[in-house]
Amino acid sequence: MDAWILKRARRTLPRLLKKAGLDLSGMNVYTEAATESYACGAAIALLAGAQSVHCMARDSRFGPARDAIRQTRAAAAGLGADVARLTFSEGHDARALELADLVTNMGMLRPLNAELIQRLRPGTVISLMYEAWELRSGDIDFTAAKQRGVVVVGVRENHRAVECHHSAAVLLLRGLLEAGLAVFCDELLLVCANPFALYAVPGLAAQCDRLYLLDRGYGGPNLPRNVQRVFVEDPVSRAYDALLLLDVPQEGRWTVAADKEAVWPLPCLGTWDVCVQAMGDVRREDFPGVKFVPDAAPARGYMGLNPAALGIDLVARTVVAGLSAAAEARTALAACREPPGGASPRMQWAVLMNGEAGQ
Repeated sequence: MDAWILKRARRTLPRLLKKAGLDLSGMNVYTEAATESYACGAAIALLAGAQSVHCMARDSRFGPARDAIRQTRAAAAGLGADVARLTFSEGHDARALELADLVTNMGMLRPLNAELIQRLRPGTVISLMYEAWELRSGDIDFTAAKQRGVVVVGVRENHRAVECHHSAAVLLLRGLLEAGLAVFCDELLLVCANPFALYAVPGLAAQCDRLYLLDRGYGGPNLPRNVQRVFVEDPVSRAYDALLLLDVPQEGRWTVAADKEAVWPLPCLGTWDVCVQAMGDVRREDFPGVKFVPDAAPARGYMGLNPAALGIDLVARTVVAGLSAAAEARTALAACREPPGGASPRMQWAVLMNGEAGQ
């Protein structure tokens, strides 16, 4: 982990943990060993009082497993966590899975398949580590989880203690600046038919000349004066400075492509010079001459710009939110011996999952 990232985390993490009230006392956490900003995940669990934290590492495009282990251990030590409660493995560790109370659906652990889930005890909680409506079915075997009595929870990332959704506009603006656009004089097309629209629209509208919006109403009825909602049926094909894509991928379909079977077919969208592919799948060969951010196409179904693009602050908030959801569900299970529902109080952090996106 970079020295500046560690310095920043030392200052901001205690305040964040206090505000969130994250308490993992007595819980065994199974998560990933990671690099750079994501190396703080294990440290956060330890600082929140976890009894033990096991980190699974593997070689990836972010670096070899040994680097992830080294950086994760160094981050924990640098943040003052008790590294004696921290263990590592290259690949999954059967014994650590059997002892786990909380499992994070982090990148290095995926997919959490039937073989892994069978190692977990009934009542173990898996946190998606993202919102329920962003669900990728390939991440977790929900059938195996249900049969095993393992609970899967989505995360309310707009909880007042973390407010992760406010990053939506900033993430897109970062992509525009990286592409070399001035933004303030640009006309932009935002494709965002999901709850992120409520946060992305005001932030973008305040910075650009004009914002066109394909959102299926998610941005709400009262739009800023320089925002115009457009529809796929519109006969007008406009030329935009940039397409901003922040839409949930659909399995088996391109989000944006020239193909009429795409969620948003090219003919109904217009043309643009830049595409900021934050979330959603683009068939890039359909767009010759367009500058893409990021340069390399992300894997199908995955974000092109993830929280790490905004540094340690947003990464820490997403980790705290994911752990908080799992801890809340775990506490509820311990209290009532079954998944809460019906007349149970509405949980602040967690959305109980059954293999379908939660509301």
